[in-house]
Amino acid sequence: MRGRPRCLADLAAIRFFLGVRLPHLLYALTSQIAEAGMLPSIAYYLSRWYRKDELVFRLALYIVAAPIAGAVGGLIAYGPFSAKGARLMMQASSSSSRSAR
Repeated sequence: MRGRPRCLADLAAIRFFLGVRLPHLLYALTSQIAEAGMLPSIAYYLSRWYRKDELVFRLALYIVAAPIAGAVGGLIAYGPFSAKGARLMMQASSSSSRSAR
């Protein structure tokens, strides 16, 4: 198949020209590999305590709650950065870092 990277070096070259360096690529790959085992691990962990009919409901709660937690966490994180004092603090820190260069 053409146009598809065949090895890590091809993928790294493509990402380089897109502006993402190799350490960022390796971090993304390793974090995705670690995250891929999360749901099977949770399923196994919960299966130690719940029967099969209870386990289905508990796993459904986990699958539904994960995106909701991300949305609520984003709203909570937006609060401090939307405050007037936080904006002034961010402007001050960015201007001081520019003058240090």
